[in-house]
Amino acid sequence: MRGKGITFDTGFFSAGTSTREPFDAEAVRREMRIIGHDLHCNAVRITGGDPDRLKIAATHAANAGLEVWLCPFTNGLTQDELLGLLADCAEHAERLCRNGTAVVLLTGSELNLFTVAAEGVDNAFVNTFARYDLLHRSDPHTDFDMASFGVVKVLDDQSGARGQRYPDMPWEPKTAFTTLVDCYGR
Repeated sequence: MRGKGITFDTGFFSAGTSTREPFDAEAVRREMRIIGHDLHCNAVRITGGDPDRLKIAATHAANAGLEVWLCPFTNGLTQDELLGLLADCAEHAERLCRNGTAVVLLTGSELNLFTVAAEGVDNAFVNTFARYDLLHRSDPHTDFDMASFGVVKVLDDQSGARGQRYPDMPWEPKTAFTTLVDCYGR
């Protein structure tokens, strides 16, 4: 398999809420380095509905040496707004390409999760790195992380908790994180 990746959510917006709050560019930079170095991914599928967030994450992914699959995932836009967002993302993807980054721009996100080559799966993306909207809490009745597909559990930000393995991050790796390290590190 050529592409070993993970999906990275920059925030899906619906009914005035986002799946990624807060969005901190420095945390995104650090997470992209962890995705590339520690998880041994060579690609990242970046999703979300805000073009500025998508571009920030794509730039940090490129700087971390990752192949970028830029995947705008929007909600409630008019046709003109959607065309503007896609054009903005396409221009940024082109800039990254000119700087040597391999970039795939996906405009039908649910249709392009992976590419099948003649010999089998060419790229695979694990869903997803972190769900900032589904916080881990010690009380199982309020531990929404139990429903998360994230490979890290996002800690309750109200307590100011930080991870043990990555003390500068507000999350802690799950078993799935270690499994990916073992799988992608081969």
